Amino acid sequence: MRVQDEGTIPVVLDKLDYEANVVGGLTSKELAITFGSFFGVSLPITLLLSYFVLGTVLFGPIATILIAGLGTFRMTKVAYTLKRGRPSYMLWVEMKKRLQHQGVFGIKVQMNFIPSTKWYTGFKKG
Repeated sequence: MRVQDEGTIPVVLDKLDYEANVVGGLTSKELAITFGSFFGVSLPITLLLSYFVLGTVLFGPIATILIAGLGTFRMTKVAYTLKRGRPSYMLWVEMKKRLQHQGVFGIKVQMNFIPSTKWYTGFKKG
């Protein structure tokens, strides 16, 4: 049967579980969000610095694009190291586990992960 006869749409199942990395370790959405975040945070800072140091705001956007580009490039390398070829959602699972077990600045948040343990089966090597 054809898709039109069934009244359904074709779905690529691989796309549902895994989106390929575009640059380094970031997917297209993560790349856009990372660049936009760097751009949004650095724009007011560079505009103010450009105005007070150079007397004009014309160099602010240029510096912002450079900072956002370099920051995004650096984050692609960090994401590549953290993901190690795994899908994006696995990175968030790993970060949640670290937040629960190690914490940030001594603050631990319960994420309902069970600590890793070794099971004793009564079997001895040897």
